[in-house]
Amino acid sequence: MKNLPLLLATVLGTIVLIVAAAVFLSPTQNNANQSKEIDQVSLLAGANHVRGPENAPITIVEFSDLQCPACRSAAPLAKAVLEKYPDQVRLVYRHFPLVTIHKYAQVAALTSEVAAEQNKFWEFHDLVFENQAEWSSLGSQNEVITTF
Repeated sequence: MKNLPLLLATVLGTIVLIVAAAVFLSPTQNNANQSKEIDQVSLLAGANHVRGPENAPITIVEFSDLQCPACRSAAPLAKAVLEKYPDQVRLVYRHFPLVTIHKYAQVAALTSEVAAEQNKFWEFHDLVFENQAEWSSLGSQNEVITTF
């Protein structure tokens, strides 16, 4: 415990260094690139997984990976926002499986589409996130498919 201040100072110093490096080494953008608007028509075209009213003044587009722990952590927040502002917010879910680091992300996304065909996408989405630790640790894709 005598070294706790040294440890904290080292961690804080490392964080400051990383942030400083990111700021100084990141490419600068000119004003023309910064003012580009996102093409909302393309972003929302074919959106099949939507919660909230179509005429909501705010639309959140979530790009998510069903095997990603960070995405799992964000799901309750998105749900809370929808519950708090039911008439003002719409959530559009888009699959973004990170297959290089999550070996079952693609099969989870495909299986969620099968659930969607039965009007069960959101139920599957919530269930998969709730049980992510269990199915993510399985030994093979076939085991994951059987579990789903």
